Amino acid sequence: MKKINYSIIALALAAGMMSCSKSSDEQLSTPTIVSATLSPSSLTYGDSLELKAVVHDEITPLSTLEVAFEVDGVIVQRQSIRTKGNNVTVDKKFLIPFAKGATEGTKVTAYLTAINIDGYEAKQSVVAVTMRRPVFEKLYLQMKNGTTLELTPRAGNADIYESVKDYYSNNIFGRVVSKKDLTGYIWAMVDSKMDLAADTDPFFNLNDPTMIPDRIIFNTKTFELQFEGVKLDPMTFNGNQFTVKKPGIMQLTMSLVQNQLVDIKGFSKLDAAIDPDFFVKDGDKYKFLGESGSYYFQYHIDNNFIYVEQSSSVYPNALWACGVGMGKPMSPLKKTTSWNWNEPTDYCFVRKVGATKYQLTVYLKHETGLSWSDEVNFKFFNQKGWGGEFDTRTLKTLPNGFVAKSDGNVGATTDLAEGVYKLTLDLDPAVMSLDAVKIR
Repeated sequence: MKKINYSIIALALAAGMMSCSKSSDEQLSTPTIVSATLSPSSLTYGDSLELKAVVHDEITPLSTLEVAFEVDGVIVQRQSIRTKGNNVTVDKKFLIPFAKGATEGTKVTAYLTAINIDGYEAKQSVVAVTMRRPVFEKLYLQMKNGTTLELTPRAGNADIYESVKDYYSNNIFGRVVSKKDLTGYIWAMVDSKMDLAADTDPFFNLNDPTMIPDRIIFNTKTFELQFEGVKLDPMTFNGNQFTVKKPGIMQLTMSLVQNQLVDIKGFSKLDAAIDPDFFVKDGDKYKFLGESGSYYFQYHIDNNFIYVEQSSSVYPNALWACGVGMGKPMSPLKKTTSWNWNEPTDYCFVRKVGATKYQLTVYLKHETGLSWSDEVNFKFFNQKGWGGEFDTRTLKTLPNGFVAKSDGNVGATTDLAEGVYKLTLDLDPAVMSLDAVKIR
């Protein structure tokens, strides 16, 4: 029994001695990055650089080459390249993306880690390739409604691309593209922000009800789409806020009661913007003079005037005047009307002030010897638009300076002095009066 035990111990000792001898004969190896270069020397974001590297391990086969590229402290590209054998040459291109905040002139740093099958590794970094921001001759702001605006580089700031100066809606849905056919860069809504996107991503909603934009800009460094223009306090009637109807015109529909006091906020030179046929100042508010009901208010920014109407109102509840040679009593005074019904500047809503009486405060300027559109020539209509109309020839009395034309229009003579007038039309007893009004 003892002999057997001694034999087992002897065999175990011999095996242990052989194992130690084998481990001491093994040679540990570490990979070597023989060379690593990046090209070209200068690269535009969105293009690809080329990495050439030679990796060697004399004893142990290689496993992988880990590559990471850093720009401005951010890893922008990372890849694991499979390597086999003891000598590997890598020649591969890597895209350096154009991203928000990308700076001009920064260097790319490539981090290389060569690893063999035993897990031993060697590291090396290469700093090369100067990055350049892309430069666009122009960009395009494509709207969801199908319109497109050109954006051109701003003088003195190549990162900013701007539209021409004009009036714009302060609530738009748009995306910025470098090519109209969507084969270039696209900036649209990604995670509720403007960012590089696909053509299937939604349009970005730029909305600022307190802005009257006269320009739209896009910053290619911050990827921000912004309005430029006049920043206003919200325009309100008793807290009801005006919105944009179209560039240059704000709008509000609300109900008012006759003699109701209206607290009007957000307008510059408010007294000049008020229509005296519908409002009169009462302390720090304005009393509404019209009949109770729902009204449509349109604020024309260029004219600084608030036009008032009930668009569906018809005779006998109201009359409408359309023609040439007239304008609302804005400051400065000017003629704006035409034989059209497109905008509030084209026509006048005539308020009913009695059972058969209608009133319009209007600027009149009759000019002869020029174009027909420079003369005073208008007609009263039963509705907003063509249709029922009033024939001035049925009136018994016309004020000095006015004449009834053969087509039933109201015409003027050289006796009509330029100025602002309160025009009153009383259908019973069929008379018209004209009283000069001192403007604000």
